[in-house]
Amino acid sequence: MQFTIEAQWKRALEKSPPASLLIVDLVATLSPPHRISGYVRFAETKMASAAASVPLVLIGAPDNYRLDGMVGWPGFLAAFVPRPVDDDSLDYLLDYA
Repeated sequence: MQFTIEAQWKRALEKSPPASLLIVDLVATLSPPHRISGYVRFAETKMASAAASVPLVLIGAPDNYRLDGMVGWPGFLAAFVPRPVDDDSLDYLLDYA
């Protein structure tokens, strides 16, 4: 198994095929901060890219992080991992991949 970390989601999408799993931090997609419109841009870009078929795991925002809303698309997420990401979450992700 190969594991790669990218700080920018656009670069991660470009490099994700032929990945078996894409893990994205919700907070990292928010631009400007706290605005779900950044996540919408990420989702729309992913669905229109070569990475569209790569399963996506979303790491949620911290419980005390305020969002201006939340959106979802049927079948878009393969899994959701709440914060804090702990050993059980990592084991789950490694088993999934």
